[in-house]
Amino acid sequence: MNQTMTSRRVGQRPRKGFRPLEQNQQFAAGIIYRFVKPIGAEELEFLMVTYHSDPERPPCLKFPGGGEKNLECDKLKLTIPETPEQTFQRELLEETGLTPAPGYYERVSKVVQTNHIRYFFLVHKLTDIPELALSTDVENVKIDWHGLAEMLEPEKMPFFHRQALDCALLKLDRSELVSSIIERTMAQHRHVAGYMDALRRRSP
Repeated sequence: MNQTMTSRRVGQRPRKGFRPLEQNQQFAAGIIYRFVKPIGAEELEFLMVTYHSDPERPPCLKFPGGGEKNLECDKLKLTIPETPEQTFQRELLEETGLTPAPGYYERVSKVVQTNHIRYFFLVHKLTDIPELALSTDVENVKIDWHGLAEMLEPEKMPFFHRQALDCALLKLDRSELVSSIIERTMAQHRHVAGYMDALRRRSP
């Protein structure tokens, strides 16, 4: 896949410390989920960033994340790039105010492209969940929870984020409780009926 990407956020200038696009620049994002219990049974939701960059196109859902940043190493007198985990943790904190609990996250997707590598981490537990951090709206970017059925609507998410969601669902599907919630959600919406069955068949 030959695709060009920069570390710039929608409507923002490049942040200090970011490198120009180059071979194998890394992008990392966090997949945060929760269970909510409205009237009836529990539902599965994910924390997403909504971009309204083009008024002529519908909003785009992405997992919170961004590009790597150089770190200053005074002892060695040089700068070194972040590891994927450092990028994912920093971006998650910057965009949502949340911090993954140590040992309660795992990498579920790695995509190598022409100019960069994308990493996605599934977060099972947070150190804290301040409600103030979970619903913000700044310029063209909004952060909020979205249900699984909505996220699986056609063209709702960029390809690589949708691919990462599939990987996360396969991980969560290993839990009998979570699997039943996913199945029930999909059974209620025609556009995702049978989606997990198709994922399981494709999974190695």
